[in-house]
Amino acid sequence: MPNRGIQEEIWHPEGAMAKCDEDLPGSRQQRPTLAVLGDKFKRQASSFLHQVRCKWAVAVLGLVVGMIILASTVPIFPLGSLRWSSNEGPIGPQLDPKMRPCRSTLSFASTPMPRIALASFAGSGNTFLRGALEQITGIWTGSSVPDYQLYHGGFYGEVTNDDKVILIKTHSFGKKAVKANYKKAILLIRKPEDAILAKWNQYKTRTHTGIAKADTYDSRDWEYFAPRAITEWKELNEYWLSQNPATLHVVQFDELLKDKRGEIKKILDFLEFKDTDEEIFNCVVQKYQGLFKRRKYKLDFEPFNTELKEQMENARDLIQQAVEEWKFSKFDTVELEE
Repeated sequence: MPNRGIQEEIWHPEGAMAKCDEDLPGSRQQRPTLAVLGDKFKRQASSFLHQVRCKWAVAVLGLVVGMIILASTVPIFPLGSLRWSSNEGPIGPQLDPKMRPCRSTLSFASTPMPRIALASFAGSGNTFLRGALEQITGIWTGSSVPDYQLYHGGFYGEVTNDDKVILIKTHSFGKKAVKANYKKAILLIRKPEDAILAKWNQYKTRTHTGIAKADTYDSRDWEYFAPRAITEWKELNEYWLSQNPATLHVVQFDELLKDKRGEIKKILDFLEFKDTDEEIFNCVVQKYQGLFKRRKYKLDFEPFNTELKEQMENARDLIQQAVEEWKFSKFDTVELEE
């Protein structure tokens, strides 16, 4: 086999370059001319600029697509999937009559409404009660923090928290509630075990109707979530029950389901809402099932261990005692007013 030598580059003063190769005697190449180098540089520069243009085009395209998606999701943009009329509020897609069986058209209040909170621990039936009251009054309810799943599901007052709505949903308490400056409040209380499981379902599925998988309860996530949720349930209800009894109305969710007519009548009296259509009221009592209703299910295991049960029982007893004190204070307040 011939022995191939190492090529060498020999630079001459004249600028020419010779390459020596022992296997290719007499071989000699000239160094590329300036014109050739210029063409090569132009090709490389053109390729580089083409790549830059492509990247910028992709970035701009991504930005435009993102803006379109945002505009179609957030209702304040003109491209929003729902349009607004000045008097009747947002006009959304037609809903299943079973979801709004009694009144198809709602609007914002024609006169300023007082800021009234509908307070509850998440998962306590707030959405159910809001829907019923919207059907009866014909006025949107609002929210302190918008939930766009609810908005696109038919709660078109969800993005409003001013004097145009009859109630404002809130899961806040303490300083945040004080800052909101509510004039009155309705507190909706649900049994802690039911409310906490409902919130867990929402947390794990990121929906209002989904059900968490059984194996999610056997996790550090549940171990972290459950005791803190019990504490939050207690502190939220405790805070609202400590407010002036004259400006507070308490609704027990189980009682609401048992006696919709009686409990909703008490709420309307508390709201001082007089313009009630009896036909629509009766329709809501008989037919309304809720816009976001999770199907019934039963766990084949106990999600709350002994320690959690004890913590929950203590919280339940404390809140029940506070409810009884509120009832007593409420009665005294009424007596004094009379």
